[in-house]
Amino acid sequence: MQAEGMIKWAIIGLGDVVAVKSGPPFWKCEGSTLIGVMRRTPGGARRWIEENDSKLPAE
Repeated sequence: MQAEGMIKWAIIGLGDVVAVKSGPPFWKCEGSTLIGVMRRTPGGARRWIEENDSKLPAE
């Protein structure tokens, strides 16, 4: 799909609900891309990115 047709989304809160319930449909959905994540604990978002092989930069 072309970049202008992509749905870009971010996740705020990366708990079990994202890992098990709501997250998988997003990663399987053609035409969407994850552009950001946020977690309350320092380093938590970075760990999630690394553990989930996300293409996001771990900054």
